[in-house]
Amino acid sequence: MERAEDVHFKSFFNGFYPILKVEHGASLGYDINVTANQDMDKVANTKRKMVENLMTQLGNYTVQVYLCQDN
Repeated sequence: MERAEDVHFKSFFNGFYPILKVEHGASLGYDINVTANQDMDKVANTKRKMVENLMTQLGNYTVQVYLCQDN
């Protein structure tokens, strides 16, 4: 099918994959003047608070995991 080619098919053709433009740093709006000495505790605590807020919004839910074994 059109556009459903798998990796193996694509590997036979040089240049099949389009060249992607990767943006980074200032082009994405990041501050390039940030120093490497950041307060990692503050960053981690902010992440924890964000996860806690997300879990609060999700409410109570149950996750079920099934394991299928070939007998």
